[in-house]
Amino acid sequence: MIETAVIPVTIFQANCILVWDSESGDAIVVDPGGEAESIKRVLDEGELRLHAIVLTHGHIDHVGGAEELRKLTGVPVLLHSGDHGLLGQLGWQQRMLGLRVGPAPELGAALRGPGEYKFGSLSFSVLHTPGHSKGGCCLLFPGSPQLLLSGDTLFAGAVGRTDLPGGNTDELISSLQLLMELDDETRVIPGHGPETTIGVERQENPVFNDETP
Repeated sequence: MIETAVIPVTIFQANCILVWDSESGDAIVVDPGGEAESIKRVLDEGELRLHAIVLTHGHIDHVGGAEELRKLTGVPVLLHSGDHGLLGQLGWQQRMLGLRVGPAPELGAALRGPGEYKFGSLSFSVLHTPGHSKGGCCLLFPGSPQLLLSGDTLFAGAVGRTDLPGGNTDELISSLQLLMELDDETRVIPGHGPETTIGVERQENPVFNDETP
């Protein structure tokens, strides 16, 4: 059975998401954002076996802490190739914001979307959902209901902004239409803020109501 824990991190209150199989303890961390030692402590207390650090996109509030956590755990960091260039901007973003989240992570294999991933007994699909950034991705885990980690593509009652480097409104609308193909019951944990479901967003999210059939 898939279990999750959400840890809001840094001044951005980005959702660092731990996902694991309750039977095996196999786990991944999605978007550490920062505070790597605190994340590592949660993993150790839960006796979870971390296999990978997965980044939904390359903005500072999600990739921060990834390199420190990689060094603490020895697991690879995965990011879609469309956002590899954003890592080169991490230094000036930190200086501009006055925030220290550590160096850009050393990356393992590029995250592929669409693609299927399996780490121990934990498996998920990657959906490439550009719009907020070129390499933005969502992670979809099987189950009843399914679980979608939507990064900054979809929030409860809102969607990702497109005025940052790599943003594109037309691409975001296409990505949202892709998410609308999921079942209403699909549980959604976004990159910021509270959980929601696809059904709730289909009915109440103003962007879906304006832009999708």
